[in-house]
Amino acid sequence: ARPVDGAIRACALLGYLAALAASLSSAFMRQMLQLFGQPFLKVHHYMSISALILLTVHALLVALAVGSAAVFVPVVSSVSGFLQMGGRAAWYLLVAAGLAALLRGRLRSIWRALHWLTYIALLLGAAHAMLIGSSFQSAPARWLPLLSALLLLYVFARKRLDVRRRRSRAAH
Repeated sequence: ARPVDGAIRACALLGYLAALAASLSSAFMRQMLQLFGQPFLKVHHYMSISALILLTVHALLVALAVGSAAVFVPVVSSVSGFLQMGGRAAWYLLVAAGLAALLRGRLRSIWRALHWLTYIALLLGAAHAMLIGSSFQSAPARWLPLLSALLLLYVFARKRLDVRRRRSRAAH
């Protein structure tokens, strides 16, 4: 394998893990403060920015390796092609979620829904890794993106249920 291939895989894996950690961290705000000694939002933003940088470098290295900017164009010709190349759409969703966070004051009530695009992006990233990721071709390695996707869905559902419970208690 060429050195660029190792860099491509490393940026993809570290970027995905940073995005996953940033998404999961919202369920552990108190623990984040205790672990890092920094406010949750500060650590969350460092993880999110690191993820976006690493995933951008991943895409740029792939574009250089194949000699085409087409790697930035989502595949919409088939469901399997869309999922295989899900990293392409995922990158745009992460950018949109990041912009929503930056513009949350202007976007008011819809910024949070836009920020939730991160969850869809991570699911697309997991599909991309499982379907074409060269580091995920062995059976045990294939479970990692699947387990991370399931954990992500669990945390998302749990957070939404907790919010509903709190609103219900406050209303009564």
